Amino acid sequence: MDGSTWNQLTSSDPENMVISGSLLYADFGISGGLWLWNGGWSKLTSSDPENMVISGSLLYADFGISGGLWLWNGGWSKLTSSDPENMVISGSLLYADFGISGGLWLWNGGWSKLTSSDPTKMVVSGSLLYAEFYPYGTWLWNGFNWSKLTSSHPETW
Repeated sequence: MDGSTWNQLTSSDPENMVISGSLLYADFGISGGLWLWNGGWSKLTSSDPENMVISGSLLYADFGISGGLWLWNGGWSKLTSSDPENMVISGSLLYADFGISGGLWLWNGGWSKLTSSDPTKMVVSGSLLYAEFYPYGTWLWNGFNWSKLTSSHPETW
């Protein structure tokens, strides 16, 4: 420690956390649920998210096969009953990978299917999505079409 004063927010150990500005969302597991810290704790749900991503005040939470994908923006809105394998977000653009049978989709207030392929990895920067589709290589989605960048497969992103 560097001599700074630390404030303990909770003695519980979160499974996952995401932050945007002063909003901290913490998943305390099956017995604890999902909570929001904004100067004090507020319980959002007793459910345990498998994955969360955040952009601004928009929190997207995947509650698994039985719960589906939900949006928190001061209240819960169910986006789909499907369970994404992976999600990445940039601004209002949410990219969700629904696996081999579901493909890759974009949520921007409504769903748009980008491809039937299942990416093994995804990263996003601004409006550009980079995705690895094994064994087809690494591709770029520019918001309108796909471009193949390389046939190789990066070990890390």
